[in-house]
Amino acid sequence: MNCPVCKSGNTTLFLERLNVPVHQNLVCNTREEALNVKRGDLSLVECECGFVFNQSFDESLLSYGERYNNNQMASEVFNEYVDSIVEFLGLRNQNIIEIGCGSGAFLKKLCVENDGIGYDPSYIGPLESGRARFVQGYYEGLSCDIVICRHVIEHVSDPVGLVESINAPKVFFETPNLDWIIENDTWWDFFYEHCNYFSAETLERVFAGFEGKVQEAFGGQYLWYLGSWG
Repeated sequence: MNCPVCKSGNTTLFLERLNVPVHQNLVCNTREEALNVKRGDLSLVECECGFVFNQSFDESLLSYGERYNNNQMASEVFNEYVDSIVEFLGLRNQNIIEIGCGSGAFLKKLCVENDGIGYDPSYIGPLESGRARFVQGYYEGLSCDIVICRHVIEHVSDPVGLVESINAPKVFFETPNLDWIIENDTWWDFFYEHCNYFSAETLERVFAGFEGKVQEAFGGQYLWYLGSWG
């Protein structure tokens, strides 16, 4: 598998774990079901361009349906962090699309003063909530003022293709920071669902057609990219 970003085949093995569970956040009903979850190989390689990805990744093993739950909004600290993103974006009277909206909590916060549509196959809840609407499925290029995508691009085998599918003048993306993981020895942050790992430099490369910048957030654990088409 060549690098999804620069297409080079010149890679070096970075980390290998074989036969690992493919899901971190799939809710199982029984012990037996949990022991028999689908498994795959984690073979992280570093490309000569600096991008790190799982060359053994098989997207067909994953199932982002109603049993998938990665909601963190029970945490007061995380809620305050999400509020800081809303404040940072400062959106007013905009049409917003969120790719991978999860429980919809973030989009609902944004839609106090905006209109929005959230896409996520794992979404559970009313399909309308105030000025927010929800689709239990994947984004298919609908136009809007800004596309927001938090903690999704690291799950997608073709991150450049995801960015190119966006039909909006502005984007805001958030993803884990590879450099923070390494510097803090949080090796448990390498797992199958995340087939891509971005540094600030490689995230900027994915958004080569945009004008914007990368900045660190959440104590350096995450990267933000806010940009517009160049």
